[in-house]
Amino acid sequence: MVPLRDLNQTCSKRPVARAVPAQIACRLLGNRLTPCQLDALCRPCEKTGVWLFYSAFLLGLILLFLLLFWVLRITRLSRVLGWLAALLLPPAKWVANCFAAAVNFYRNLPF
Repeated sequence: MVPLRDLNQTCSKRPVARAVPAQIACRLLGNRLTPCQLDALCRPCEKTGVWLFYSAFLLGLILLFLLLFWVLRITRLSRVLGWLAALLLPPAKWVANCFAAAVNFYRNLPF
């Protein structure tokens, strides 16, 4: 992870490097010398704004979800994942309920 003060001059001037959630991508993929792999996406954001950066990531996540959905549906791998989820979700649900009960108990303490 590169600190933002050490980011290269090209990337540090772009609005994506200054937008709070988008800084994470700049810090993870950026470096001190050259622009990162997201340069092709960050360059148009200078003119249009950071919304293009976020919408491109959202579109990528939606396409990945659709691809995984249909791959799992066609290969019937979803049944195996369903069995695995049936095995793992009850203990996870129990832990989440215990945590919620502990937080509720703590909030209702009289002091």
